[in-house]
Amino acid sequence: MKRSWTLCFCLGLGLGPGLGLANFAAAPAPEQRFDRASIDKPFDPVWQAMVETLTELKLPIIKTEKEEGRIETDWVSYKGQKNKTGNCDCRRPGEFSEVDRKGRFKIIIKKVSDAACEIRIDAEFVQMLSGIGRPDRSEPCNSTGKLEGLIIQAVKDKTKLNPFDSPLCSPHS
Repeated sequence: MKRSWTLCFCLGLGLGPGLGLANFAAAPAPEQRFDRASIDKPFDPVWQAMVETLTELKLPIIKTEKEEGRIETDWVSYKGQKNKTGNCDCRRPGEFSEVDRKGRFKIIIKKVSDAACEIRIDAEFVQMLSGIGRPDRSEPCNSTGKLEGLIIQAVKDKTKLNPFDSPLCSPHS
């Protein structure tokens, strides 16, 4: 009995962290999500703010289904952006050369009540690769969440700018 207690004590205090066992004790840090948001505004102003934001960011809209709350953008080039600091994080090309990085977005705006909506942004990024004597190919990349966060913040800001929300500009003054 004494040996098992000593072994547990040593693993917990001394050897455990060295063996990578310390991770079992600590809970993982919560992931910060930039692709979802709730907005306490009706559907129509949120929809309009999203369309305006995508247009201002030069993200070409190729499909809208307002009744279903769906917007899709076309592919946009992010050539020259770096991993971690850009909009996507792509693997190292290895024997290939990176020709381009592209991204597109699928956005869902869901009415949760007469005065509130939820936004979900699904981003898809790819790295276009080329190699000497090899066929060109594309590889998926991970979003850094920066552009999604920018889109959501812009929509929130636009929906806050309703002049009728201000008592100074009330239609009843």
